[in-house]
Amino acid sequence: MLYEIIDEEGNVHSYELKPRLGTKGSFPGRAAGEQLPYFELNTEQVVWAGVQPQTTLITSHDLVREQPLVVAFHCECWGAYAPKIMEALITLNEQLISRGARLLVLTQEPVKRLKKLVEHQPLAFDISYDEGYRIATQLGVYLEDRPVWDRVAGISEDVYYPGLFLVDQDGLIQNVQVDQDFEMKWDFPALLDTLAQVQAGALV
Repeated sequence: MLYEIIDEEGNVHSYELKPRLGTKGSFPGRAAGEQLPYFELNTEQVVWAGVQPQTTLITSHDLVREQPLVVAFHCECWGAYAPKIMEALITLNEQLISRGARLLVLTQEPVKRLKKLVEHQPLAFDISYDEGYRIATQLGVYLEDRPVWDRVAGISEDVYYPGLFLVDQDGLIQNVQVDQDFEMKWDFPALLDTLAQVQAGALV
């Protein structure tokens, strides 16, 4: 499959997706039924959609205490894929808000860059710098032994895979989606259906 990636100078580069690995089965990251790994966010490294917490750090436990959470990953380095998934996340967030859940987007962009992006496109969800791919590694969308550049020819820098993780208020991951082939194959209805079951107390 051929992809076009646009660099920061507006140049278009064509890349070919390599054949899929021979192994079958689910993506080798965190799975539904597992606990969300503990992590901390420096509140100064987050662009908050609402009021910034009056603390230096906010933990993963804090994020799920009052409502279910969807953790998503985004990277400007994905080229033409990046705005597509951003628009999809904006649409998904509207559904999450109406259902009493929140969205946290983690990115490789430093907070100064994020603030500039939000100036041009205000966002109704929190977006945070994941320095050193720390949380991406914990959730398994950044894999040193399964790098993106080994699947998409022409990508030489380290990047993580696009992923979504629905987490309930007990910190249990209830739905996982990873677009490992960059095909925009997301099943948002399934995620929202799982969220409805979480809200109804039908899942443990």
